[in-house]
Amino acid sequence: MMHNQGIIDIIRGSEQFHNIAGGLQQGLAELQLYGLPEGLKGIWLAALALDHYPILFVTTGSDEAQRLVADLETFWPDSDISYLPSAELLPVDINAYSPELTAQRLQALLDLVRGRTRVLVVAADTLLHKLPPPQLLRQSILSFETGQVVDPQELVQQLVARGYRREQIVEAPGQFAVRGGIIDIFPMGVEAPIRLEFFDNEIDSMRYFDLRTQRSVEEIGALIIGPAQEVLLPPDLEPGLTALRAEINQVQQKLGTERKGAIAELSERMERMISQLEMGICPAGIGQLQAYFYPLATLFDYFKRRPLVVLNDPVRLQEELRRREELRLGLFTEMLNNGQVLPSQGQIYLELAELERLWPG
Repeated sequence: MMHNQGIIDIIRGSEQFHNIAGGLQQGLAELQLYGLPEGLKGIWLAALALDHYPILFVTTGSDEAQRLVADLETFWPDSDISYLPSAELLPVDINAYSPELTAQRLQALLDLVRGRTRVLVVAADTLLHKLPPPQLLRQSILSFETGQVVDPQELVQQLVARGYRREQIVEAPGQFAVRGGIIDIFPMGVEAPIRLEFFDNEIDSMRYFDLRTQRSVEEIGALIIGPAQEVLLPPDLEPGLTALRAEINQVQQKLGTERKGAIAELSERMERMISQLEMGICPAGIGQLQAYFYPLATLFDYFKRRPLVVLNDPVRLQEELRRREELRLGLFTEMLNNGQVLPSQGQIYLELAELERLWPG
């Protein structure tokens, strides 16, 4: 239900709004709106999204994006509004992991591929990071019902392949535990963990349970589980691993003498990740290696139909994007020359020229 309906109606009845809506209906590639106070942008966007969606709203920075989302949710609670936080753009700390950030990004991307997003708000630098193919995310979604026949061992394998970590006891999102005929799972983006009880290969019951007491509290009849990580691997890893090893050898031959220490460290890190992949373990930092395993996608590929792109202060956006690209290119080039990264790792970045071809107009 939309709050402040009276204000929404006033906006929709204004000449400015009719000019914008009319231009969109005529298919104009670019429309401009000047002089809109910061506090009214959320409600203007809510008014626009009643008829024109999905909308991709791009801000200069993350603070600005989050304020807009908060405004939108005030005017329009329980609506299909998502915020996709930025991912780390430089492969410096491969062990960095934030469950909250991962869950928020995954939920936003899952909503997109399922066609459930009316407004997606992002900071400009979010667009500069390429993503896995959206079909991988669609195919990763698991759905279950009470009474469904499911092989528990196969379910365990499916959870591991989707990035879930097996533990003795479930304590946090992205974990699962197995005890006899019971599998506890804490799906990403869900408020409470879920206990699946099996009778042979049939799901006998599914219940939420309390993390503190580990006791079941509420029975459910259906369950949807998304992946626990954004980067999902294809079934056949060998072509990607072959390409990765070949590039490691090329870098060793090119820089092995002058950057001996750095090359040794890079090779050791990559071989450790390769070993984990061969054992079926998805290592920390796998996002760096996506380009070896499949063609990368952009955020625009995740929309079921082309979004209406709204740029908040386009001049500032372009300046910020150029600044980000210069910073990223400088740091990545330095790391490349120092033997700290592999050339194909740079493919996770979307060049500004590529992004501008995706803009309206």
